[in-house]
Amino acid sequence: MSPDPSPLTIQIGARFRAIRHATGLSQDKYAKHLGVHFSLIGHIERGTRNLTLQTIERLAERMGVTTDDLLCGHWEDESPRRPKV
Repeated sequence: MSPDPSPLTIQIGARFRAIRHATGLSQDKYAKHLGVHFSLIGHIERGTRNLTLQTIERLAERMGVTTDDLLCGHWEDESPRRPKV
């Protein structure tokens, strides 16, 4: 049995989900856009995947946001900025 998600992974997952929702894409289409398996999107959004810093950096770049956006939530504070798709 895997341990409960940490508060940080849950926060990152929520930010990731908010950014994906802003694009209007489903998890499957967003996964294709990012070049990852669709199941990874669900794990990230639920906070059940512990991402490395390199993965966070790579995903942020592909999402058109900064690592600060994912780690600190700056993306949410700077509306109407939108991620690129």
